Amino acid sequence: MKIILLTIILSVTNVAIAGEAKVNEWFVTTSQNGVTAGFMNSYGQIFQHTCYPKQGSCFYMVGSILPCSVGKTYPSIINLGNGRVDMKVKCQTTFYDPKLVDVGYTLVIEPYDVIDETVRSSKYLQIIIPNGDSFAKIKFDLTGAVKVIDKARLKAMRSMNKG
Repeated sequence: MKIILLTIILSVTNVAIAGEAKVNEWFVTTSQNGVTAGFMNSYGQIFQHTCYPKQGSCFYMVGSILPCSVGKTYPSIINLGNGRVDMKVKCQTTFYDPKLVDVGYTLVIEPYDVIDETVRSSKYLQIIIPNGDSFAKIKFDLTGAVKVIDKARLKAMRSMNKG
């Protein structure tokens, strides 16, 4: 189910994996539209950084089965171990695959500059998001993240310079 969820999330963001992504390992994928650096935790949740060179935009996103309403923005807290940052997550897309029991959701983390600085200065990222009457925690190990994200950005910049 984890690989199916990862494939669906990446296809929703117009990025396809060459080969199979492994749990707890960073990967970089490219497509006609963009370049993604991503990570899937042991719960099948995805954390990814995607750049679309033609639009000149990049974003961080979480893919999960936590429910959200498309277009709605939710407050969230990012725990870093040595502090916290108040952020927002915006529900971008939902998707359903008949092979999955659950519907999946993508949440874009905002603002970009703050989450980027946070990722670059932290060893892990724990996102706390409202989930009905309670809160959900999603945690990602950021070991190796900066190197992989920089590699993806470089690919995106090269692609932008070609076009």
